[in-house]
Amino acid sequence: IAFEGLDSQGQLGLLHLTSDVAVFALDGQHRLMGIQGLMRLLRTGKLQPYTKIKKAVGEAITLNDIEEVSALTPEEIENLVSETVGIEFIPAVVAGETRAIARQRVRSIFVHVNLMAVKLSKGQLALLDEDDGFSIVTRQVAVTHPLLMEKRDRNPRINWDSATVASKSTVLTTLQALKEMTQRYLGDRFPHWLSPKPGLVPMRPDDDELEEGMQELRRLLDALASLPSYQRLERGEETPVLRRFSFEKPGGESNILFRPVGQVAIALGLGVLVFQQQKPLMSLLEKLRSFDAVGGFNGIEYPESLWYGVLFDPNKRRIRVAGRDLAAKLLVYILGGIDEPMDRAELRRGLSEARTFENRAVSFEGRFVKPREIKLPEVL
Repeated sequence: IAFEGLDSQGQLGLLHLTSDVAVFALDGQHRLMGIQGLMRLLRTGKLQPYTKIKKAVGEAITLNDIEEVSALTPEEIENLVSETVGIEFIPAVVAGETRAIARQRVRSIFVHVNLMAVKLSKGQLALLDEDDGFSIVTRQVAVTHPLLMEKRDRNPRINWDSATVASKSTVLTTLQALKEMTQRYLGDRFPHWLSPKPGLVPMRPDDDELEEGMQELRRLLDALASLPSYQRLERGEETPVLRRFSFEKPGGESNILFRPVGQVAIALGLGVLVFQQQKPLMSLLEKLRSFDAVGGFNGIEYPESLWYGVLFDPNKRRIRVAGRDLAAKLLVYILGGIDEPMDRAELRRGLSEARTFENRAVSFEGRFVKPREIKLPEVL
């Protein structure tokens, strides 16, 4: 863009925005649309209303209509053309930048602006954030890992915007859940990636740390992809039948590996075992494969399931998101990560409370028992 300096220091001047220069509104899009509509109204004398799908509806708005509802005179409306608006221009690429650096800078500005104004959805933040290490790692791995990447011969595996997965959806997870899995799994490995205070933008990690984070996340996804339940996807089975409850129509297997809350709980539990307790991921994976092979993640609406009352609310017959942390602790326990008697006693009490309804607990055999009779299962 040509710049014509008007002062001796070149700090004040004119930008010559020709017709071949593209300018995009990063913020204030609705104000821009309002100004464009006003200019069209003043130029043509009318403005056609449209629906959200850009279909003309109703009669065109005229200048007389504007005068009636705004109490402005025709002269005052015409003078609006001369109003000035302050604009900050952000170059798409600054001299000396690479494309990657320029993209990182512009995305970072966009996220910062929206953090201070209308909040982006968590999925949009994870997709665009160039400062949060967990978001960067999640994005990079999500588009390259065989379990998640898009392929021509199958349905997409990721919902990139919404935080939930609909009953009939064929996606495996959401970007928001993947970002949370990454944060829960790698949080103990990279605690300095977390924001120091809520609402503050974290410092972008250096490239070496980001590469290490991506390698660790790939190892986790490689491990999960080898589980029998996820192997069924490679044989052509679809996620709805594996995700849905048995009482839904059509019924399913209610497998928590196909629910975002279950995926996050498993990542959290494995993160504790791998990075806090320094247990090898491969040895944990062997136990998880055996647990999965006998249906350990299936049928969470049945009392014999470890996740009954924890991730499934039998009264409301729906997923219980509040049980995620307890589910992660149970996973740590069955994988041999809780040895202290007091810790086991506290976990048993938590499981007992989750399976207690109106002072009656439901045993793994499906019988009503006293809450103190609920016992922890055997360690794998």
